[in-house]
Amino acid sequence: MAALFSLLATPGATPTLAPGAPAETTQPPAGGAIDSRRQSQSDEELAQYWTPARLVNAIDANVLTRTTGRGTAGAGAPAGTAPGLGLTAGAPLAALDREPLADDVMPYTGGGAAVRLDGALFTTINGSDYACSGSVVASPGHDLVMTAGHCLHSGGLSGSFATNVIFIPGYSNGSAPYGVWHASQLTVTAGWGYQRSFDEDAGFATFRPLGGRNLQDVVGGAFQIAFTDGTTAGSLAGPQTVLGYPKLPPFNGATLMTCTGTTTPDPRGGHSLGLPCPMTAGASGGAWLSGFHNGTGTLDAVVSYAYSADPSTIYGTSFGPSIRQLYQHAIQL
Repeated sequence: MAALFSLLATPGATPTLAPGAPAETTQPPAGGAIDSRRQSQSDEELAQYWTPARLVNAIDANVLTRTTGRGTAGAGAPAGTAPGLGLTAGAPLAALDREPLADDVMPYTGGGAAVRLDGALFTTINGSDYACSGSVVASPGHDLVMTAGHCLHSGGLSGSFATNVIFIPGYSNGSAPYGVWHASQLTVTAGWGYQRSFDEDAGFATFRPLGGRNLQDVVGGAFQIAFTDGTTAGSLAGPQTVLGYPKLPPFNGATLMTCTGTTTPDPRGGHSLGLPCPMTAGASGGAWLSGFHNGTGTLDAVVSYAYSADPSTIYGTSFGPSIRQLYQHAIQL
């Protein structure tokens, strides 16, 4: 078994390593998405909740790790367990000593649509605040953001959806140049929501209008999504540019960061592909883009996980048939 960690930022004091629980054996229901969750908090409640101090605490974060087999993490974590921890009740925690390598990750300075379409995503799951990355994607409602499934749902049958979900496009050093957007609906794949499958670690959130305008119209565009047939990697097999907000040192989550490289298969199996890019916690849900030029490209995958034995390689969830079906579901919410 190899230790696997999601690149999701949490307000913990010490990075932790957790032994994995057995994989969930219950089969997901027919259909590409588990039941979506409407965010019930009002705009006023969300504005009051996300104080500057809360945002800072979510940014000052650590990596959660899990043990995994072939593309599926342990499922059925008990209530109150942070997302991404494959825990059984009472499982011990051990310190994880990890020094990230950051030579290949640089601040993004290329301008273009990327500085408007990518942003920081903040959520609360089981009483803890989390920070991820997300991207505005094309949709009929002009209101859709794509991210990792584990940023919106803790995974497994006993998991739960996030609350207090907000998105800050163009987030930079604490500023919100395009506003702070409040989610209205969340949805993730059945593979993540029922089985914690990293082959389907993807999710979408729709966002309420702000000042009478929709998200996509305010940021001036959206990334197109490239889906595959599930048997080939498609454009994901070529050069990729990754964008996200890593927060564990040596990063601080205040700046959009980037790296580029050519993908390789996950040596432990599954449909996800790896890329030499040592982004840390907070990068979860960040965009993988092919054909990246003048600040835009086609969204091929989202940042999902890395192995503790090789933290300099991140893995992305590619967009096969189940994620295409999830997208079709999301645009109808």
